[in-house]
Formats: sequence, C-alpha cells, structure tokens
Amino acid sequence: MRASICKTAEEWEREAAGSEHMAGVLGR
Repeated sequence: MRASICKTAEEWEREAAGSEHMAGVLGR
C-alpha cells in the first residue's frame, strides 16, 4: 500500500506538471 501510494504520488506530481503546462498553453 505504501509503495503504491508513493508511486501514485510521483505519478500525480508528473501529471500535475503536465496538466499545468497544458493549462498554461490553453490559457494563453
């Protein structure tokens, strides 16, 4: 469970960065 959460957190961070980039591009 902990390992899964850790992996999910890392994936979330990566997805968050990608989402932010996409939002910035779409926003602009």
